[in-house]
Amino acid sequence: MKRVIVLASICTLLACSGDDQAPAGVIPVKNMQTIVWQLMQADEYVNMVLTKDTLKKSSTERIKRYQQIFALNKVSEAEFRSSYRYYLDHPDIAKVMFDSIVAVAQRQRSDLYKPKADTAVKRPADSSILRPPPIR
Repeated sequence: MKRVIVLASICTLLACSGDDQAPAGVIPVKNMQTIVWQLMQADEYVNMVLTKDTLKKSSTERIKRYQQIFALNKVSEAEFRSSYRYYLDHPDIAKVMFDSIVAVAQRQRSDLYKPKADTAVKRPADSSILRPPPIR
């Protein structure tokens, strides 16, 4: 009976220990977050800026930007696609990853609209400076 309990405990520990590790051939979660975030930013750039430029096709520009992102992160498109499929097949991991991306976006948005300390109007401590001199 003791052996069964010990064996069950070992199996449980081994099963729980590798949940946060991606299997071989899958891009790790942190790197995947970075790549997905960069792809989202590239999409926004193409949608907001390049669609106004009638000389450039947005589909070819989007593909070019994607290739730049893959090269920057040293992954191939095939590696990204297989890793993306893996994360979509594991919704518990994907939810954490996408929630993290949303948190980054919200943080950047709030920083963007936060008033800068340097642009605030500073009032002098002595308000008499603002009064005109007395007429004599």
